[in-house]
Amino acid sequence: MSQKSRIDKSMGSCRTILLLIITKMFLMSNFSNLAVKVRGFYIIYTSLFTWYSWIL
Repeated sequence: MSQKSRIDKSMGSCRTILLLIITKMFLMSNFSNLAVKVRGFYIIYTSLFTWYSWIL
């Protein structure tokens, strides 16, 4: 139970950090670059998520 809650907490913090980074890029870049960056972050995020599920 404690291990699962710790992993959930780390996933939540990763999600928050990614949201902050994406928001920062949204404010700093124009919209044509934004689509490419969001797609790249989506690929990174899904690969991180599968990596977490493999550990479990």
